[in-house]
Amino acid sequence: MPVVSLEKLKHAVIDGSVGAITVDTSVVERHQFGFESGVLAKLAQFSHAETDHIVLDIVLHEIRSHLRSEADLVRSQVKNALKPLGNSWGIEKSDRDAALTLLFGEQGGEARTEQRLLTFLQDSSAVLLTCSELVSLNDVLSRFVGTKAPFGNTEAKKHEFPDAVALLALEAWAVKNEKAVIAVSRDADWKRYCIDSHRVYFIEDLAQALSAFQADADDASTLLGALLAEGKVPNLDEIILEGIRSQSDKIDVDMEASASWYYEFELYNIEVSSEALLADQVKVFDVVEFEDNALVIKTSLALDVTAHFSVNFQAWDGIDREYLSAGSASIQQTERMVLEVILTMVFGNGTATIDSVELLPSSSTMYFGEIEPDWMNDRAGPVDNEPTD
Repeated sequence: MPVVSLEKLKHAVIDGSVGAITVDTSVVERHQFGFESGVLAKLAQFSHAETDHIVLDIVLHEIRSHLRSEADLVRSQVKNALKPLGNSWGIEKSDRDAALTLLFGEQGGEARTEQRLLTFLQDSSAVLLTCSELVSLNDVLSRFVGTKAPFGNTEAKKHEFPDAVALLALEAWAVKNEKAVIAVSRDADWKRYCIDSHRVYFIEDLAQALSAFQADADDASTLLGALLAEGKVPNLDEIILEGIRSQSDKIDVDMEASASWYYEFELYNIEVSSEALLADQVKVFDVVEFEDNALVIKTSLALDVTAHFSVNFQAWDGIDREYLSAGSASIQQTERMVLEVILTMVFGNGTATIDSVELLPSSSTMYFGEIEPDWMNDRAGPVDNEPTD
């Protein structure tokens, strides 16, 4: 039953039957651990609200483990990427080490992870629940033996123990506090459990979950819709497109192609444009926060994204047993992509102005078919639109 519509969730918040929100590991990963920005950062609004932001210790352990591994991996990748600068650019090791310290500081992945998690918990006034104090082993084993949700009738059901502990802890908290909990998760096992629960409400999208707590924003949402329809949001297209272009590094485009040579490629430029006006698309939004006459919304925009790649081809020399350069090419392609953005709208003087634009991370793969070196341009010199320092 608690897999309900957004409208019913809003009513449950208004009448006080919902008193908490919690976020599963799958949602944190979906937002790429962006605690300092994006939708995850909007959980800070619960630091001054009656609703509790619940963090389960078992979920926090999963987030910590994944984030620490990612932090160590990225630092190692950057360190390895700096090594060739010694030969190709003649940059001393001490300077490379200084650059690494400038980027990452003196902290290791573990210390940095702990600092970020602590700040996130403090900013959102998180209520940390110890699952072992709320869940008995007998309850978990009973569900395991009876293959009740979140356990399934598969060989992999033993991996669902953390989900079972987390969900039963939420259920126990809800019973103790006589308040339902909105559980934000992309995990199908969480959803199966919530179907039979009367206290844990399931929703997949964090922005939609946050919108359930924005009852005070209904009038502002209606006003924004009217202003968009009347064209009373000044320079809407220019501001949004410029904001997205300035954050184009958040758009990750991969490429696939066929070639008669081995090749390596690099994405060196992203362009974003739109032939259609954006107001109609912005009309469809979720409110993630409303405070001090500022309405924060998340919306999705279908935009034309042009990705520019430089491709270097290599051929195998069977005599010297090494790859030799076989030329290069600069290729590009434009595709329609759906990008998610967070807009902060400020009302005044009969209009709404865009105070900030935040692009959320996105990714796509473009398919180029058969590609080959551009020998003509290679002989004539560098291609004009190739990247330069």
